[in-house]
Amino acid sequence: AAYLLRYQSKALPAVVRGAIGVNRPADLPSEGVVAAVDLPAFDADAWRALVTQMRTQGAASDSPPGTPSTAPPAPSTPAPAAPPAAANPAVTQFLPNRFALHIDTLTLLKRHWDDVIVGASHADGKWQANIASNQVSGHVSWLPGATRGSPGTLQARFARVVIPSVEDKDLLGPAMSAPAQNMPSIDLVVNELIVRDRNVGRLEVDAHNFEEDGVPVWQLDKLDITNPAATLTATANWRTSTGLGATADEITPRRTVFDFKLDIKDAGALIERFGLPRTIKGGTGSLSGKLAWLGAPAVIDFPTLNGNLAADLRHGQILKIDPGVATLLGVLSLQSLARIATLDFRDVIGEGLPFSSVTATAQIHNGIGRTDNFRMVTAPARVDMTGTVDLAQKSQDMHLHVTPTVSVGAGVIAAAVINPFFGLGALVADLALTQSVSHVFAREYAITGSWSKPHVERVTGDRGNMDVPASTVEAH
Repeated sequence: AAYLLRYQSKALPAVVRGAIGVNRPADLPSEGVVAAVDLPAFDADAWRALVTQMRTQGAASDSPPGTPSTAPPAPSTPAPAAPPAAANPAVTQFLPNRFALHIDTLTLLKRHWDDVIVGASHADGKWQANIASNQVSGHVSWLPGATRGSPGTLQARFARVVIPSVEDKDLLGPAMSAPAQNMPSIDLVVNELIVRDRNVGRLEVDAHNFEEDGVPVWQLDKLDITNPAATLTATANWRTSTGLGATADEITPRRTVFDFKLDIKDAGALIERFGLPRTIKGGTGSLSGKLAWLGAPAVIDFPTLNGNLAADLRHGQILKIDPGVATLLGVLSLQSLARIATLDFRDVIGEGLPFSSVTATAQIHNGIGRTDNFRMVTAPARVDMTGTVDLAQKSQDMHLHVTPTVSVGAGVIAAAVINPFFGLGALVADLALTQSVSHVFAREYAITGSWSKPHVERVTGDRGNMDVPASTVEAH
């Protein structure tokens, strides 16, 4: 470190300019205090944990002597905590207001970021920084809160962000472990977001912090994710507690509410973006819902999950999938009907099963989802499904009713061209027989067990046995 100081009588020395060098020369600038830092590695998570530990120990040391740390809270309303002490100008003048950082490997949010270069400056209480690395490229600014200790505002514009892949799926958990009232306002735009080697698309986030009836709330005003396959639009809020006014306290679990709509332009391309290629081809529609659970927004707590969902998908195609990989789709593809019906669907199944619509609504209560109106309409059959899904245990108890849509429509048209009178008779017969034939060949399935190893069982009964006409019984 190198500083140029000005001494005045009966006063502390004043910093004229200064420099700090870590693995770099400390060259004095023309003004201000700069820091040039070059590190092979920096573990920001470890430093964050250390600072948190020091604050916790400091808060414990401020307790009155003899007061056990596990003592229950007093029934009366506690006095508000004293604000943090103001910084000492005699010390802060030695701190840098400009940084030039280079870190070969930065550990942050349990991930490793390679070859990170940061150029930052501090002026008029606002921090600004340009960031470049193998995974991140963009500009960030930070404006502290109006009062010391209050949440600030983070604004960021990134051309590209690549989230490194790790086994831990909790990406935002470490960043959102603070109480809701301490979460900053956020104005974020990422033109290209890549998560686990998959291009998610363009991300926009707007959020702010406020109080409602004495309860701290972090409001997500806008969450938009846009790519050629779909557009997700969502809002959410995160309450520090579920109580209101005088009943609010930090002991009560936090609660997250998430309201979303997914407009789907190409369902197959969307699913492929998330690692399931050749599952569905085409398909347009929407998926919407409102969900709530106890805890922070980063991770869904399935045992406390409640809400509703609605799906409407049109004009797509379920591609041929190995039933050993997806037994449920093996049933829905109706391959078993090809063996029991007089029509041959193998040409259709070989290229995948086209569907005209897939619609459903579902309600979720404490992590148990239930649907009573799932319906998929295809050319060879209609599938109706009811039952429950345990999201926490990843298991299901579903009942499927598969009704083939058997019709001689093509033959009727051909017959009408050759002989209109015969064609008219065939049309009348087709309309009369379609419902009864479909009823005869209807099949029931029960699907239980885990998602990874579902148990699919044919439900047998009177249905499926063709009724003998009464005239034939009398003749015998």
